[in-house]
Amino acid sequence: MQAKALYAAFKQLNSIVPSESKLRIHDEAMSCVRIICDGKQTTIAAYNLDGRWKRIVLPPEPTTFEVLCPFYLVKKWLRAVARTCEQVWINAIATGIEFTSDTFRYTFSAPGVERYPVMPDERRSPVVAPAPEPKDAIVPFTRPIRVHPEVGTLEPESSEATVQLLKQLAGEVKTPMPNHVISLDEIKSAVAVSLRPDQAFEAVCAITSMIPYSQDVSEFEGRYLIIHATEVSGELEDQMMKGLRDLEIDRTDAPMNSILGYAFIKEVKKYTPATWEEDYQAEVHGYPVSLAEISAAAGNGDVWGVILERPMMFSEPIALKSGLLHEFWTPNNPSHSAAFRKCFESDRIVVDIEREAEVEEVEG
Repeated sequence: MQAKALYAAFKQLNSIVPSESKLRIHDEAMSCVRIICDGKQTTIAAYNLDGRWKRIVLPPEPTTFEVLCPFYLVKKWLRAVARTCEQVWINAIATGIEFTSDTFRYTFSAPGVERYPVMPDERRSPVVAPAPEPKDAIVPFTRPIRVHPEVGTLEPESSEATVQLLKQLAGEVKTPMPNHVISLDEIKSAVAVSLRPDQAFEAVCAITSMIPYSQDVSEFEGRYLIIHATEVSGELEDQMMKGLRDLEIDRTDAPMNSILGYAFIKEVKKYTPATWEEDYQAEVHGYPVSLAEISAAAGNGDVWGVILERPMMFSEPIALKSGLLHEFWTPNNPSHSAAFRKCFESDRIVVDIEREAEVEEVEG
């Protein structure tokens, strides 16, 4: 019986070049990878843009294959193998790391295929020595976030542009925005992002985040983001409407001019503060993803958060209702304003926080 192990997390792959017992994967085009084991041999196949499957059959003996792609794709792929394989486990161990440009080169040594019997409760009982279960816990994100008003454009291959934009945002993220009613302490934990609306799908999502020193930033990696902003073009709005329909989100629950695009978080770098009074600074790098990818991720519960253009464009309940997010805001957090709590507890989607605050002051 063949084990099901289909996973499409490999993005930006170009080709698979067989060379004896080696498998080489390049990161230049959309593709997906499928792993099949029938108990005798393991087949690794990649689906290229030309619509054809290229297959490589690995013998049951220990085999070495090389993967050339961004690190987060490797990690995501291995997690998926561990999570989706019902009868097999490919015990891939990193034996060498080489950094070239923006791509990590990893060589994995696969000591054969370990066979696991199918169990009703999905627990795996190894016939041979078990491989460690990868950590794939979902950590809810509960901090207020915002989109930075600065306009910037990044190309996927431009690491220097990423660094420059991050430096620019890092010096401004602590400053509260005009008409911003969230306290300065909350601003420190805000996220700033700069993207051109007309290039939402072409630009790389670069985020600078000031986070508490006790916060584990690993929650950023391997998650999808829905990016919100204003001034969306008509063509992009049409694409977004189709995307919302794909996600079964009612158009009336989403201000169409607030949706910018989708991104996949690639990497998080954390830096030690200069003084004990400062927070850790994290650089978060991501790639734009397609509507199909975000739809598939929603079905797997991998959608991680929503970036808002400003707090008064309160759209998190959209994702909460559609099941995209496990948690975004904490309604019982006393640091959140009454307007946010009121919006969260009701069915209101868009709230002008400043106006709500004025009404409360008059009534008080």
